[in-house]
Amino acid sequence: MRNIILFAVCAVMFAAVAVRSDFAEARETKKVVIHLQEDDLSAQNQAFAFIRNMSDHYAEYDIDVEFKVIAIGQGLKLLRIDTSTFPDSVLNYPQDYNVEFLACGNTMYGMRKMEGLEEIDLIDGVRVVQVGGAALIELQEKGYAYIRP
Repeated sequence: MRNIILFAVCAVMFAAVAVRSDFAEARETKKVVIHLQEDDLSAQNQAFAFIRNMSDHYAEYDIDVEFKVIAIGQGLKLLRIDTSTFPDSVLNYPQDYNVEFLACGNTMYGMRKMEGLEEIDLIDGVRVVQVGGAALIELQEKGYAYIRP
């Protein structure tokens, strides 16, 4: 009987350690959406600085950060091959800082018409969403913190 009780106590302790280690392995993730509306060098610089600074800050606490950058209106110029001031950052930040860049499809349509273009070429890795404003709403509903530099 004593062996059965000892075995049961050991099994419970082992289960508690296993459950606790599962919790320890799950890292917290902060979610941030950055809204770029203008073709403004200062706002673009600020957006990249926010990403770097928040990533560095939360890394100290073993917290991951997931970023979405949504470009609407003139902000789309950041993501275009022919107009981006920071093409290397747009190309490299997704791997370096867990960033996804999103382009507003409605804005792209309007720019194509205004500029008489067949296509607007975006930097590799940029994903197009149909309506940038709707994407902003949906991400905030999913718990993303909103920042507009």
